[in-house]
Order: sequence, then C-alpha cells, then structure tokens
Amino acid sequence: MNKKGFTLVELLATVTLLGVITSLAVVSYSKYVKKTREAVYNDYEDTLKNASTSYFLNNTGMVPKIGGETKVLATTLVEQNYLESLKDPSNKNITCNNKSYVIVTRKDNVGFNMDLEYKICLVCSKYKSSSCGG
Repeated sequence: MNKKGFTLVELLATVTLLGVITSLAVVSYSKYVKKTREAVYNDYEDTLKNASTSYFLNNTGMVPKIGGETKVLATTLVEQNYLESLKDPSNKNITCNNKSYVIVTRKDNVGFNMDLEYKICLVCSKYKSSSCGG
C-alpha cells in the first residue's frame, strides 16, 4: 500500500509552529514601531529646542531677564519659519504644533553668553513629554 500526503499530527505541528513564528514576528514588529515612534518624538523635541534657540538669536528682545522665563509656542515657530510642521508619527493627518511649546528660563549671564535652560513640551496624539507636567 502506497501512502501519500501528511498525517494529521504533522499538519497540526506545522500549523502550530507557523502560529508561534507569526506571534513572535508580530511582537517584534510592534516593539520596532514603538521604538521608532519614540525616536521621532525625541527628534521633534530636539528640533523644537533648536528652533527656539534660533528664534531667540533673532529676537533678542524676547530673551527673558535673569530669573525669568518666556514661553514660545510651536505654532509661533512654524508661522515665523523657524520650524516645519511636526507631523504626528501615529497619524500623519495630525500635527503636534497646537499644544507644543518651549519654556526658556534665564539663569544667569556667563561672560558674553546667557545661561538659558530649555524645557520642551511636545504634545502629540499618543505622546506627551515628561517635562509638560500634569
């Protein structure tokens, strides 16, 4: 008698193995996507800081006095061409501009330079900087 084909046990083992491999792939992919989004958010925070630095270099009258602080909205930076619109990596139709801002505090004068501290608050649909508070 000539038997051709697979047994039920062989088929079940194959399907189970494919299921395990697929679940591992999905978990790895979701971790990769999450890590990539976090990297984009961190880059956006750096971009906000750099844009606000340029803004204060060109608008020295806006620099806070020693011990004071100034809040610059991301929408202001976009309107004045210091920053391109920040697209939310979770949804490209949404921007992160409306609720994001930078608070610049002036600690002291250091020689000819000012000692400025930047507190970045980036707010996107699924992300909020730790420095935003609340």
